Amino acid sequence: MNSMKDCYELENGVKIPCMGYGTYKAAEGNNEGIIKTAIEAGYRYFDTASFYDTEEALGRKRVLEHPLLGGLAEKYNKSAAQICLRYEIQRQVIPLPKASTKERMVQNYQVFDFEIEKEDMYRIDSMQPAGWSGEHPDFPRVK
Repeated sequence: MNSMKDCYELENGVKIPCMGYGTYKAAEGNNEGIIKTAIEAGYRYFDTASFYDTEEALGRKRVLEHPLLGGLAEKYNKSAAQICLRYEIQRQVIPLPKASTKERMVQNYQVFDFEIEKEDMYRIDSMQPAGWSGEHPDFPRVK
């Protein structure tokens, strides 16, 4: 291993960064700021657990503003959030979207009337990680 960008390959072919950032008690009260700083420093793997209470800070990434998702949203006449939800469904991963209004709750279910083309699935797969700590071991990215 020569840099933080180097990865170990697990038995199932999934790659995991050779070093991660521990979020337990990471700058209590300023989790979002410290996570942003860690990302800027090059970290792409974050250790977390519900006990740490850092999920919200880790999840605050502007992935929905990514130009690729915006383009796909326009192509499929859906929102970027709906593209993300449909992407996970097509990967057989159960998404758990958050919504605080009835309108958003309904929109979250309006993802079963279209399918993302395989080429577009590959394009989403090629996006740089946006805050997750790695692949789900049972559901690797489309190959």
